[in-house]
Amino acid sequence: MRPPITRWASDNVFVRMAVVTIALLTALAVLPIVTSSLPAAEADTPNAQFQVDPSSGGIWGNEFAPNSEVTIEVGGVEVSGLGIMTDEGGNFQAELDTVAGDVVSVSVGSVTKTHTVTGLVVIGVDEVSDVVSGTAVPGSMVDVWVHDTEAWLQVTACDLAVESSCAEGELDGTWHADFTSQGGLALGSNGNSGQCDGDNDCTNAGWW
Repeated sequence: MRPPITRWASDNVFVRMAVVTIALLTALAVLPIVTSSLPAAEADTPNAQFQVDPSSGGIWGNEFAPNSEVTIEVGGVEVSGLGIMTDEGGNFQAELDTVAGDVVSVSVGSVTKTHTVTGLVVIGVDEVSDVVSGTAVPGSMVDVWVHDTEAWLQVTACDLAVESSCAEGELDGTWHADFTSQGGLALGSNGNSGQCDGDNDCTNAGWW
């Protein structure tokens, strides 16, 4: 007569596997959840940028890390006494005296942006002829726009080294933005002009 088949050994294996599985799941359940410990200033801020305006003595920054301390250097020397922070949107503004050629650096957390102030200047606004004029480095591009409208032009500062670039008697580096084709300049209108570097940090010169 055949002896009865014993299933105890195989059943015991399954029991042990079940115990091990339960132990692993329990261990995973009590492991701490790891979250990023990077400060807000080290968050990804690919669009951080700033603008300086020597004519008004100001500096503005946008899209830096929010609620963070701002450090500004001019010519490698930290500007003391500013005590400024970015707001919830990562923006800031402050008074800052700069001149053409100054190298300005803005640091917020681990992000540092640097810009060399250009020689951009607005020298006249003629609401009759609808023209805004100024000077900049000869041959350089200048963006000019009217506030509260869609009027915007990009012009080139004339270069005496290039034939017919400048009008007769005109200063080297003079530029003119004629808004006649874009609705003209209303009485009391105001706007801005700017020259930005490859990292989108800019020198501005406002006009009123």
